[in-house]
Amino acid sequence: MPLKIILGLIPSLVSFGKLPTRIPTSFASEDSNQKQWTEFTNQLTRLSTIGNIMKIAFDETFEVTSQVKIKISENVGDIINALAPDLIHFHNFLLSQKAENHNNLILLLIQYLFKKPTDINNYGFTKINSQVKHPITTNLDIIIHNLLQPWQTAASESSKITEPFKLVAMIKIPFWGWETYQIKWNCGDIDLGNKNINKIGKDLFDQLLNHDLTKDVSLKIDLGSIIPTIPVPIPLTKLVNSLILELLAQQGYNNDEITNNNLTILSGKSIFKITKDGKNWEVANNIDAILNETVKDVHLKIKNLKLKVISKNDPTISFETNDNMTTTVMLDIDLNSILK
Repeated sequence: MPLKIILGLIPSLVSFGKLPTRIPTSFASEDSNQKQWTEFTNQLTRLSTIGNIMKIAFDETFEVTSQVKIKISENVGDIINALAPDLIHFHNFLLSQKAENHNNLILLLIQYLFKKPTDINNYGFTKINSQVKHPITTNLDIIIHNLLQPWQTAASESSKITEPFKLVAMIKIPFWGWETYQIKWNCGDIDLGNKNINKIGKDLFDQLLNHDLTKDVSLKIDLGSIIPTIPVPIPLTKLVNSLILELLAQQGYNNDEITNNNLTILSGKSIFKITKDGKNWEVANNIDAILNETVKDVHLKIKNLKLKVISKNDPTISFETNDNMTTTVMLDIDLNSILK
């Protein structure tokens, strides 16, 4: 999915020196900051790998329940351009955090999402989207707004990318049939701007803390009077099983034994630990603990890990490990390696 690809691109996107430090006040080519942003995206398209990624389009429908389907249409290049103010602001945020010796990119990204929008060095971020109907309280709100509808400059000029991330709900109405509803921030049939996106996001993170890795998690989304709150399942177990090979390899387990077998998690519990001084670690019982600005690092500890091992060469050969395995995953991309 392109959003997953974009998350993977973040280290590259924030490391380029051509990224502007100020938010454009106009989309005209005469605006020096818009000109610099255009040069930045042109630079990306000239890079073979990233340039090809920016051309990726996505159009797929997911069945959430028997009564609800969600259709997503997007283009990676359009999304990157739609998130211009967010990427510029996030880059400025990282520079300010680096100056304060905060170096964990993944931790900083999580903290950034739930921060109140602020102007860094008076570069214009808090002046965008001033005409938005529903209140914007966090950087996550702004990102969702800019994905679903055009962002507006300080002069209320709207981006020409009208639907960078097209989100449609198809709902089966009893005795009527399927109806289609456009999902926007504040101008759709369903407005996410009044759905408390931050609570939904925090609830999702809280589910991941002290979580049984054999169980999926879900987003609970209220579609208003159209249909009651529905849980949108997120296949965590599938994701964990797809990553377990890589995680074990990072922990020094024999590579041949890992690659020659199929592994499935039978038990395991995720525990997130945080540190404020780099020495003493404590369990994070909720997302607010991780969002504390004094937190310098975070890691994931998987306890009571039990695996089923099936030989790829002979599927009749299989066994189960003990349930006392423990592995620690450092959730860290060093900021110093990408911000020179």
